[in-house]
Amino acid sequence: MDNSLIYYLEGVSCKYKKALNSALEIRKLSIKRGDIVFFVGASGVGKSTLLETLGLMNNTVVENPESKFYFFEKSPSEFTDLIDLWKKSESALSHFRKNNLSFVFQTINMFNNLSAFENVCLARIIQNKSLDDSKLKARQIMRKLFNEEAFDEIIEGKRVFELSGGQRQRLAFIRAAATDYNVLLADEPTGNLDAHNADKLMDELVGKVKMDNKTAVVVTHDIPLAMKYGNQVVLLTKNRVEENTIGGEIIPQNIFNRHQNGWLNAKKNIWSSDEVLLRYLSNGLK
Repeated sequence: MDNSLIYYLEGVSCKYKKALNSALEIRKLSIKRGDIVFFVGASGVGKSTLLETLGLMNNTVVENPESKFYFFEKSPSEFTDLIDLWKKSESALSHFRKNNLSFVFQTINMFNNLSAFENVCLARIIQNKSLDDSKLKARQIMRKLFNEEAFDEIIEGKRVFELSGGQRQRLAFIRAAATDYNVLLADEPTGNLDAHNADKLMDELVGKVKMDNKTAVVVTHDIPLAMKYGNQVVLLTKNRVEENTIGGEIIPQNIFNRHQNGWLNAKKNIWSSDEVLLRYLSNGLK
């Protein structure tokens, strides 16, 4: 197994607990440590399902006989079998998420009656960090990612409900980035922002992930944003219909890797310019 991997999935079906049919079929997917991976696709193909699967959240994994779903902490010999982990208690899943993953959700899941500062501190306290450490880290990252005027207002005790939509969106990212994590999972993190602020937030998000030498997996409808900031872009397509079942499937030839000379089709070894790839991905959203 490639020692640069952090996720490896093969033959995995993703199914919500109360549903009869699978929501997403993953033929094969590898995510390397340090990658910034964007998943794009039309509504309903399974983008959020994929993120929930990688984050061990609301859905369950239905095993095929040879299903593989591994998370590599440091090397090919040090990994967690996530299918086995999924069969354990919720506390075991929570422990894994707490120590390895951080999330930016499409909806801003904040404690509205706490201050913005307290929300960021709490993210580290949950990881068993000391109060002093949590306060110091929260101040450092908030000062960096809010402008000085906004920082002074927020640090004085503004509650979450008093912040603007853009400030809350930025706060959600700050809270996620303030924790100790291996992978940051983001579900449409710029969905409620205008183009300028979306670009600014994504620049901050990707910059922070790279500075920390971590990995990011982002789901988005914004293809230009994905192409600008991702070093890998995956197009999800809904292409399997069996009786009343419609499932999404990650097709290997829909994985594109950024290189110095353009984008390389991972399976066909075909080079694409930004313009050609943009047209291809845009057609995939129709």
